[in-house]
Amino acid sequence: MNSSRKLTIIAKPTHSCNLNCKYCYLEESAEKGKMSENLLAQSIQRVSDFVESSHWIWHGGEPLLMGIDFYKSVKDIQNFYKKKGNKFSNGIQTNGTLIAPDLINFCEQTKDFHIGVSIDGPKEIHDKTRIYKDGSGSFDEALNGQKLLRGKRIGGGVICVLSSKNINHPQELYNFFKSEKINVKFNPLIKSGKAKENINDLGISPNQYGKFLLKMWDIYNQDVKKEEKVTINVDPFIEVIGNIGTNRPLGCNYSISCRESFISIGPNGDIYPCGRFDGIKEFWMGNIKENTIEDAVSSKINRKLKERNLEKITDCSKCNFGDICNSGCMHNAYCNGNIFGKDPYCASYKTLFQEMKKVLDDETELKGGCKYEN
Repeated sequence: MNSSRKLTIIAKPTHSCNLNCKYCYLEESAEKGKMSENLLAQSIQRVSDFVESSHWIWHGGEPLLMGIDFYKSVKDIQNFYKKKGNKFSNGIQTNGTLIAPDLINFCEQTKDFHIGVSIDGPKEIHDKTRIYKDGSGSFDEALNGQKLLRGKRIGGGVICVLSSKNINHPQELYNFFKSEKINVKFNPLIKSGKAKENINDLGISPNQYGKFLLKMWDIYNQDVKKEEKVTINVDPFIEVIGNIGTNRPLGCNYSISCRESFISIGPNGDIYPCGRFDGIKEFWMGNIKENTIEDAVSSKINRKLKERNLEKITDCSKCNFGDICNSGCMHNAYCNGNIFGKDPYCASYKTLFQEMKKVLDDETELKGGCKYEN
């Protein structure tokens, strides 16, 4: 067991979902079915044999389709290994529609399950993309689920996916999340799975994403100046502030070590570098039933992915922000046609880094410190 290393597992107990989001990144070839309790136990055992400390992000599909008894089993199995010296933390990323009081009570009692929800903005925006199988919108149920978390220590923030339906409405998005007191992370559309089928309708360009980030940063920064405090946390800004302040990458998009600190485990035990690659066979790293985690992280494909670095990407090797970006997300690069190339949103990141660094440098010089600290 490695006591100095921490592993994050994107655990996919099911790829099934009660929604039919128009931009779902999941590939059709991803595993079907639900994770059995035997496989759950084997997965936790394999990880516990490999590292002392692990963080589990229960993802999907829709992970709450597994029911609360599944997560009680997660806790029971983890508690068994805690007695042997292992450490665990857990997060559930859900569409929010199935959050119920019994789940909240369970998560509060365990004290190590946090819940994040996906909401794409106010109802008229959210319901354009995040829909049920009958075409109706999911906003009311998703927001109600998020409201049940309000004031609870288990409540994480919200992920808002940027598509053509909301990217031109930064002020409206900010006003909505601020009025609801919701911390938010803005993620660009992932161009895989169903999103590829709807790319002409929903796709955004790096230029659009860059303009959105700059406008949202201006809105957020002006609000901070006016309020003299951070009223809600907004990512990627909080994340990038940490990157610039420490000169080291925070967040998996910018991490050079994601190939060493993340894996995904699917409903039938297939292992991939991260959840975004599930079902893409060229990135298959083994199966929990036959392979240890050591086998997976030392597999030929994972060794190959570790060769993706700044020095080998010509456009990035001399970039002033290379240390905090590391060529961006390798899955975004793969979707753009070359996993050993730079993230196609590179220009967007760089423009934002430049603007944020200028503002943060000015704040530090004028105030003798940074008011964005949490």
